[in-house]
This record gives sequence, structure tokens and C-alpha cells, in this order.
Amino acid sequence: NDLVEIRSGKIINLSFDIEIFVDKTYDKGDVVRRVIDLVYDYMDITKHIMGEDIFVGDIEKEISKLDGVQNLVSLKVANETGEGYSHSMITQSLEQYDSCGNLVDDYDDMSENKYIDLKESDKVLFTESNSMFEVKYKNRDIRVSVKQRQ
Repeated sequence: NDLVEIRSGKIINLSFDIEIFVDKTYDKGDVVRRVIDLVYDYMDITKHIMGEDIFVGDIEKEISKLDGVQNLVSLKVANETGEGYSHSMITQSLEQYDSCGNLVDDYDDMSENKYIDLKESDKVLFTESNSMFEVKYKNRDIRVSVKQRQ
């Protein structure tokens, strides 16, 4: 006999915090918009299948290729849950940063600023066979900070 098991799929909502250096000859706002569009387009659920892992290095590479981006300083990914988001959690380890961007040793489970530990996973977002990743709110879940030399 054959057995077919049907399970509900899970959405894991992600957000991105990206810090870039922008060439001073480019409009910062335009470069930020293009970075947000690129990440949102890359994470489009119609371009991925259930259970597909995401290689963060591919996103970093594409951001670095954008005109006006001189350097990708950092990229952090968080698992968003709660109000307005799915309650599904990623199975990977989380790390926590303080308001200045420094890694915190004493992890507080109730605190904000929790990010997926990309170093531990070699910059791969792992998912289960019945899950997939989604950026739910384009202009809220992709945050870009800009540095620029004068």
C-alpha cells in the first residue's frame, strides 16, 4: 500500500537589516530603493519552492553589484513573528545585538533585535520540507542604512 501524508505548509516571515556604503555621486534614496526592490524580488515566494534553503551569499552578491553600492557593510536576517506575521519559527540559532549593533553575550529571549546566526549556518537559511520563507511587508521588513564618505 502507498501512504500519502498531507501536512499544512508553514510560512516563516523574515526581515532584513542591511548596511551599505553608497558612492557619493549617486542619490542615496534611489540606491536604497533599488536594494529594497532587489531583496524583495529575490525573496518572492513565486521564485522558490517549499523546503528550499536560501543562500544569503547570493543576496549579498546581487546587492554588491548594484550601481551606487560601493560596499555591503553588513546584512542581518531576523525571523519576524507575532502580530501581523506568521507564528512559525526558524529552527536555526538566534543571536542578539544591542542598539549600537554589538553582539550581546547574555541572550534575552523576550528582547527585540534577535537575528538568525548566519555565521553558524555558513550564511544559509535552512527550512523544513513543509516551510518556506517570505518577506511580508516590503517597506517595513527590509531596512537599509546608508554610509557615505563626503
